[in-house]
Amino acid sequence: MHVRFSDVVSDSRCPSGAQCVWAGEATILLTAAGGQLLSLTLDADAEKAMATVMSTRITLVALKPYPSVNAPMAKGNYVATLRFGSTKD
Repeated sequence: MHVRFSDVVSDSRCPSGAQCVWAGEATILLTAAGGQLLSLTLDADAEKAMATVMSTRITLVALKPYPSVNAPMAKGNYVATLRFGSTKD
């Protein structure tokens, strides 16, 4: 399966070096087979980090680098770690 990391839609994760009330979340956009758009979100709800295309489950495992208080992040620097598995397991 071919999947392309298209964009970081939002990254509100609590930056390292800050104290936050909420841990935040990060949402990415993937383009899968046939141009299907997938939105995956890292947060407390693990279901938001998963999507199914055909019979393949795609899970967003990590998004790096982690935000920092004094370092604005360029979108081109992000790297998404994905896990692929069969939904037939």
